[in-house]
Amino acid sequence: MADAPILEIGIAERPLPGELESGDTHLVAPYPGGVLLAAIDGLGHGSEAAQAAHAARASLAEDPSADLSDLFVRTHGRLARTRGAVISLASIKEAAWELTWLGVGNVEGTLVHTWDEGRPATEAILLLGGVVG
Repeated sequence: MADAPILEIGIAERPLPGELESGDTHLVAPYPGGVLLAAIDGLGHGSEAAQAAHAARASLAEDPSADLSDLFVRTHGRLARTRGAVISLASIKEAAWELTWLGVGNVEGTLVHTWDEGRPATEAILLLGGVVG
């Protein structure tokens, strides 16, 4: 029997009725020994929100193995001429079984896992107030 995957992902994105584009997007960016996950919500709706979200995704994808605080600082500068976005990031380093995560704005994240006793447990991402950009 093959080992279970370390990560299973499901994504759903859809623009609001009457809009052609959504400001909601994501990033799954593998890097040697790990993966960066991002949930990105461009402020507002429509094409300007989508522009901010896509700019954030491109910035984060440049170096997904970077420290999360460095990713936020770089992306903040790149979004300065956009509406901005709220973003949550999670970096998973497989060999160390290490998860580091941080969010700016209201994009929530929950880690669901079990302890040795098999009881489910959850932990929530630390969200800082503000906007990236």
